[in-house]
Amino acid sequence: DGPAKKALAIVQIVDVNGQQAINAVSQGLPTSNKKAAYGIWVYNSPSQAKLIGGFDKTDNKGHLVFQGALPKDVDVASYKDILVTQETQGNPTKPGTIYLRGSIQSAAGG
Repeated sequence: DGPAKKALAIVQIVDVNGQQAINAVSQGLPTSNKKAAYGIWVYNSPSQAKLIGGFDKTDNKGHLVFQGALPKDVDVASYKDILVTQETQGNPTKPGTIYLRGSIQSAAGG
């Protein structure tokens, strides 16, 4: 049970012209705290976590969305989980409050 019981997020890593990109959409995350932002992390443990993005836009249905390139130094296959966290300062080096957590499922095929 995270802080937001109805929250849901889908994070996809897709290949765009040979560059890996992130498509993410989420709903149900509280947006009342204007000072806080939601980060997207690849995660194995507190010492093995890498910030790969953050929800920075809202679509016309009120869902938080993020689209961006996957950092080149991130090998998603070497991480087990994706986290969505609430961050209260810029450029965090470790995950903040975890709102959502899901295992990374590698896409079959090529």
